[in-house]
Amino acid sequence: MLDPYSLFRMIWLLFGAMAIAMFSLLGRAAHAYVPKARVILEKVGKQHGKGGYVVQQEVTFRDEKGPLTVIEEWLVESGDSMALEVRGGGQRASATYKGRQKLYVDDKGTERSGTAGGDFFEPVFYYRGWDPLAEFLVKEKILPTKNLPRENFKKETKEFGYVPDPFVRLSRTAGVVAFALGTPTPAESATALPGLWVEQDRFLIRRLRLDTQAEVTADEYTEYSNNLWFPKVRTVSWGDQSVHMRVIKVSATKATPSARKRPDGAKETFTSPVIAEFYKRFR
Repeated sequence: MLDPYSLFRMIWLLFGAMAIAMFSLLGRAAHAYVPKARVILEKVGKQHGKGGYVVQQEVTFRDEKGPLTVIEEWLVESGDSMALEVRGGGQRASATYKGRQKLYVDDKGTERSGTAGGDFFEPVFYYRGWDPLAEFLVKEKILPTKNLPRENFKKETKEFGYVPDPFVRLSRTAGVVAFALGTPTPAESATALPGLWVEQDRFLIRRLRLDTQAEVTADEYTEYSNNLWFPKVRTVSWGDQSVHMRVIKVSATKATPSARKRPDGAKETFTSPVIAEFYKRFR
């Protein structure tokens, strides 16, 4: 027969083991919960600030002659209203964007109106609502539709209930847990499927794979004025090329691209095929 101390010790150890098991199960259940796509995109949009911003960044290219760095200055009102000036290293360009409409000055100094590059991704980091983000992801074949309900209506019980989206899952990228939007790439596939990876804890875009296989990674996020969370470092990769971007300065401004009717008149000048391809395709 056990003495009272031994009996108490056994009961205490048993209680402790049960408590650890219970909290472990609860932790796994909480970790396994994946929000619906619309909820994720709503939270992402809330991290993209308010009002206008001027964003200056270094963009470094590499070709057979070695590295070459230009300075980009973006004037941003929102993901649908932006302006760009490029200078440095003998390169020059300017453009204004209204949605995907692009007004720019070509290499002959003629003002042109056209469509932004097919892989124009920059607005993704400035969209402030879930609907433009969803529209972009549908275009890139990451989401099947932009009609994303917050909850699903159960006809049999006449009430709303949680049903996970089949195109959202938990994943990892750059060493962090993330919500991955899009269809997983089959193991036997030679081509990676497009997708968006959103950091689980802060709802920040960490990786974007476009339908053309080009990829954008975003790291070292910093909070700027008016709740703009923006990555200090981004890398754009396609084929055997990669371009590195590092933020110099981000500041709030009352100036807006919508007040600028045309680019600043700078004649487009690119001395490297890699740079010319980047600005034609991604800008």
